[in-house]
Amino acid sequence: FVREDGLDPALAERYTTATKAEGLPAYLTRFAAWDATVQSPERLARVVGELREDLAEDGVVHAEVRLRPPTDDDGRWDAMMEAAVDVAAARALPTLGFIAVVLRGWSAERTEREARRAARWAGRRIVALDVAGDEAIGGFAELAAAMLIAREAGLGVSVHAGESGGAGAVRDALTLLA
Repeated sequence: FVREDGLDPALAERYTTATKAEGLPAYLTRFAAWDATVQSPERLARVVGELREDLAEDGVVHAEVRLRPPTDDDGRWDAMMEAAVDVAAARALPTLGFIAVVLRGWSAERTEREARRAARWAGRRIVALDVAGDEAIGGFAELAAAMLIAREAGLGVSVHAGESGGAGAVRDALTLLA
């Protein structure tokens, strides 16, 4: 997509296999390519379709994958989710569930909006809400209300903790988000 859209080739070059010593912030820069290129329902449908085919070739029968349509527009977000769900449902196996994502560093308002979006899709292939991102740029306090919204909608909750913040981050996740 980077070449198709005439974007800086360096964006695609960052989207490579991670190395052990690069660290979490460097790893997370890979998602800039996603945000820059997967901007339409058609693009998202293509990505989900290719993922589903890869999973099927590997013999996977069920997968739950993180998915964050890169848009602040609720109508576009819903259209992108509809496209992803349609592709996921087009084949019996593998079955796909989606885990919506909130990022550290987002405001409480933004994380709650994302949780409400995910809650609207509970039971329609969104199965959970995930906390991701660099632990150095934000803790969990801003995310607690969003996790409550997700749990009240029947969604699972997953949290990336301890990746760079150590045991204290795991403890905070269990204390503030459980």
